[in-house]
Amino acid sequence: WKMLRAARDLLMEANFRDQIRSALRIMLFISVGLCVNHWVACVWIWIGSTAKFESKRAWTVAATHSLNDFSWFAQEELGQDCYIDRRVMYMYMTALHWSVAQFTLSGMDIICVNGTERLFVVICQVFGLLAGSTLVSVIAAKMVEWQMMRNDQTRRIRQLQLFLEQQNVQHQLWVRVRRQVRDRQRQAERLTEHDVPALKLLSSSLLQDLRCEIFRPYVSTHPLFRLWASLDGLVVTRLCSDSIDLTVQRENDHLFQAGFHAQHMFFLVCGQLSYIQAPGFFEGEARPVVVDQDTWLCEAALWSNWIHVGKAEAMMGSQTLRVSAEGVVRALDTHRLVQKVSREYCNQFHKRLTSAVPPVASFPNDLHVPFTDYTDIILSMKQKMQVTVGLHALNVASAQVDRFWRAARGRASVQSQSFRLKHEIINGESAVMLNNQGALERVVSVVALRIEREDGCILCQLWKSLKLNTFPEPCCQLPGGKQKAGETHGDAVMRILSTKLAPLHLCTEVGKSVCEPEWKDSKEYGVRTKYMRTETVCIMRTLSTDDIQNQRPEVTEKNIPETHSDEEEPDQALPDKEGSLHAVESIDLLGRPIGLMRDMAARVIYAWLTPSEFEYFRTSNGETELNECIPELKRRSGFLSV
Repeated sequence: WKMLRAARDLLMEANFRDQIRSALRIMLFISVGLCVNHWVACVWIWIGSTAKFESKRAWTVAATHSLNDFSWFAQEELGQDCYIDRRVMYMYMTALHWSVAQFTLSGMDIICVNGTERLFVVICQVFGLLAGSTLVSVIAAKMVEWQMMRNDQTRRIRQLQLFLEQQNVQHQLWVRVRRQVRDRQRQAERLTEHDVPALKLLSSSLLQDLRCEIFRPYVSTHPLFRLWASLDGLVVTRLCSDSIDLTVQRENDHLFQAGFHAQHMFFLVCGQLSYIQAPGFFEGEARPVVVDQDTWLCEAALWSNWIHVGKAEAMMGSQTLRVSAEGVVRALDTHRLVQKVSREYCNQFHKRLTSAVPPVASFPNDLHVPFTDYTDIILSMKQKMQVTVGLHALNVASAQVDRFWRAARGRASVQSQSFRLKHEIINGESAVMLNNQGALERVVSVVALRIEREDGCILCQLWKSLKLNTFPEPCCQLPGGKQKAGETHGDAVMRILSTKLAPLHLCTEVGKSVCEPEWKDSKEYGVRTKYMRTETVCIMRTLSTDDIQNQRPEVTEKNIPETHSDEEEPDQALPDKEGSLHAVESIDLLGRPIGLMRDMAARVIYAWLTPSEFEYFRTSNGETELNECIPELKRRSGFLSV
């Protein structure tokens, strides 16, 4: 019986064609009938055996003669073999034959010889009459259903042929159309809500619960919608109820095409898509991109007047969830805080969308807009919004985080770390949010500039003072700094070039950027920290020392940059005295004189190095050599603070 129940469940869940499903259902009925006949045969043998051992007449010991042949059974006193003494398998097969005969109302040469046997035969025949007629009716109904389906398919093909003949369609195209129609008629079709008329009988509240149950697992994969759900679940409930539906695409169907106005964001529930950009919307060779399931597409449709720049085509039978842009706007009216956060998210997304142009970034398309990752957008929001999102994430994850912290460090440590993390969020020193698993995550975004000269040398930071009133220490890395709240990546690059590295911005062309996220476990806060390090390549022409000094801008309070590097955070605040670069004396490194530059406060010292030299000074041997040069730097007045 367990096997039959498993077969029934598989039959209900599997995506079979209707004909195969009907055939399997008939086979399931037959299997159930055989199982019932097996138990009936066992009971029939038990009745005959019990009557025989009680010295009563039974079908197993009765002597009958038919057509002058030896009957099935003979009496023991005649010296003939009793049927019950025969082989067990032969006895069982005879009883099974009798059982099937009762269900199909056919004849059998076994005769009842006592009241118990006759009562059991009557019960089996009545039950067999009902079961047999039911099985016959089921088979007949399925055969009629198959015939009606074939007639309907044939009628459709005839209508198609008549239409193509009336429109004078070429034979080659006519064959392609007919072949695709025949193939799709054989395929199982996924149902949508509009294909189920019974759903119209549900009440509005129950239908809303059903839609939320279906759509919420897909909607929660987007971090913004997950934030909505944590702030107010009614917003997501309204979104699922009014603004989301499921669509089905068969093989070679188009989800969208280039040049059409986008009104929906899509989520690929199952299947696979092929996306290719249209030639008129980008420069270069168009290459198809395979889109796998659980992927969001066309998010730009929610936050801008977006026009599709490519074509998405189903590579197999697929199902797609559509989120209406107008529906998102309606859903935001239900909660003021969600509306404010989403408005800031929209502003930052749109800013990145309009600034995504070469050489800083690639052109946006329907699949991806550069630098619009959820983490990037949260980091670029205004500090007030960052604090709101961070404190909410801290409150939502407090129970889970507290359990982890208490198990690892004790209650006092938990309170101290939670207070420090909350203080950092309020001060805008880092952003805190919930990841896809609902765990707390701390994010810090830094920008590094790889400035290359025409001779291949790159600008490197060799020494830096990490604390107040201390001499610079070895710190070989690319120049850069933290990305401020409300800044895009391009804004941060131009700010660093025009302040820390002025006047290099006058002759520097900004190139492509590559984001390299790095994960570390913060011992201070007890949560995982994600460092979003974005490295931007900049090309500049070679400048002389006189040019650098003559083009140095005036230092004002507005162009004083922050003091952080791209990879380290200072232990305490330092005075804002950085400004344009000063060329100073050369120093011997690696057997050759290398010209150095410093900022106004002489806290950061730069040099032009080849890529191999830069990699060497990042090693322990290179750091040792930089340490050995510190006494020489202290003896030179050009390196003292101004």
